[in-house]
Amino acid sequence: MHASGSRRIRAKPAEVWAELCNPGTLRVCIPSCTELTGSLADGFDFVVSRKLSVINIALRGHISISSVDPLNRLSVEIKASAGLAGSFQGKATLILTSRPHATDIGFDASSQLSGWKSVLPTRKLDAVFKRGVDQFFLNFKAELESLDAD
Repeated sequence: MHASGSRRIRAKPAEVWAELCNPGTLRVCIPSCTELTGSLADGFDFVVSRKLSVINIALRGHISISSVDPLNRLSVEIKASAGLAGSFQGKATLILTSRPHATDIGFDASSQLSGWKSVLPTRKLDAVFKRGVDQFFLNFKAELESLDAD
């Protein structure tokens, strides 16, 4: 599965970067995230609880951060397991570009699933992945722009 694109956030690159490194902000922005702890240096541990079709899934995993260029770029690698339901591996690169009164976040993300294909069709899983990426950026944009309004 693959998703790429760019989102414009009405905030300075330093503000966007700070919130990308903030576990509280990430917990609120990652769809269905119920727990998230950690730091940019050590990575983040998380729990996502979702219902996919008729299955309730608790996905537990770790987000590793690499290729860090503060205020400009970072790469993430995600490894997670839902027990017997399957596992998830994902990678993404985020590139921040300063614009007048805003920051563009370019992204290129991919993922692989194992064990889930017997439960849900690939088309459905691809749609869930892309919807999750879109929802993260919608939540992130709303969170940053609400901080700016305060």
